Amino acid sequence: MRERIDMIVNLEAQGNSGGLILFETSPNPHSMLNVFRRAVPRPLGFSFAQTIYEAMRTYTDFNFFRQYGWRGVNLAIIDGHEHYHRPTDTFENLNRNTAWHYLTTALGLADYAANNSLERLGARPRRAVFFPFLPGNMVVISYPWAQVLCALAIVLALAFFVYERKIKKARLTFGSIYLLFLAALSVVAAIFLPTAGYLVWLPLLAMLITAFLKRWAVAYRVAQMLSRVTTLLLWVPLVYLIVLVL
Repeated sequence: MRERIDMIVNLEAQGNSGGLILFETSPNPHSMLNVFRRAVPRPLGFSFAQTIYEAMRTYTDFNFFRQYGWRGVNLAIIDGHEHYHRPTDTFENLNRNTAWHYLTTALGLADYAANNSLERLGARPRRAVFFPFLPGNMVVISYPWAQVLCALAIVLALAFFVYERKIKKARLTFGSIYLLFLAALSVVAAIFLPTAGYLVWLPLLAMLITAFLKRWAVAYRVAQMLSRVTTLLLWVPLVYLIVLVL
């Protein structure tokens, strides 16, 4: 039986509305996440959500499969949690958009599995960072690449600071101090919370690109706007998720 099952998909609910969030995976999920991203019409997931979930010390049916080495994903809705295990938790009160998200997710995965081989899911097992970026899109980055991008952001931040202070003889500004702070925070995140490090080093990279374009006025303004939009797109879903959990 086990040899014939490539992937476990566990659908949970702790509410009756909101998006279906991928919040837990089996170890080394990079290949599996790419399958999920391609198969599901509107994938939604946060790599750091697993850290939050483990800290809550709650369990789902997926825990058994993960414990015994099965590959899979765990998904749930958490909005409308005030109805969870209450008399109001009825089919009539289930948000229709949420029900549609369940349906399209399940059908997307089933259709992909029916038309594609999943045998390579276990090939080159790698950890991964994943997060939503723009509606209906989920970015998946393998840990090696995430570490490279994080290191690049830190090195560029230090290089820019040295360039401004030693070569241009510029005065110490809030902007340069802020870049150094983000670089230090990236180091801390890479060590203690790598699943959420992208929330720091991606905005840092965007800010550094903007800073290097400062001599070209139009490009600088465009890059500055895109940098702020990128930060908002990364942080707004996180704030929303934290509000739901609290």
